[in-house]
Amino acid sequence: MSNDSRVNELLVTRASLMVATAKLVAHYVSTAVRAGTSPESINLVLLDTVESAQVSEIHVTDADGNIEFGSHPTLNFRIHTDLDARTRAAPFAQLLEGTASEGTATVVVQEPRPRELDGAIFQYVGVSGIVRSRIVQVGIAGEAYRTFVEQTLPWAARPECHRVGGSLEPPPHSIRALQQVPS
Repeated sequence: MSNDSRVNELLVTRASLMVATAKLVAHYVSTAVRAGTSPESINLVLLDTVESAQVSEIHVTDADGNIEFGSHPTLNFRIHTDLDARTRAAPFAQLLEGTASEGTATVVVQEPRPRELDGAIFQYVGVSGIVRSRIVQVGIAGEAYRTFVEQTLPWAARPECHRVGGSLEPPPHSIRALQQVPS
């Protein structure tokens, strides 16, 4: 397998992990709002999620595209709800048309590219809200994206790595070694 195809596979895996993070955030926010959790507490959990999930930012909008919760609570930004707008955020407007509980949830995955806010390179993924119409967006900055590839590719390129079910897996002896480590 060439390095290009390994990098591509890693980037697809990274996007899948970002979508999974967005779905978990959507469920958390839905539950936290129903439980009466303060916006400040929700934002603190989202900030912790950014750090532990190794993403750069999380934004959760209301039904009008205004950021309601997020890892950067002072960010004053609105995701345009016009699907025909020629903005990078426009494709996320479709996420407002359904919810996971209605069975009409949608996922949007974008390639890394400059964002309108400041020109920084970011990749964004988004999912629909669970109960309410909202956008749950997870972004990773270009530098973090590059770091992910650089840190992961040397491991993935090792000859002892092999494929299991279409994904890269560590060699079995590594798994055994980890299982034998005393806790």
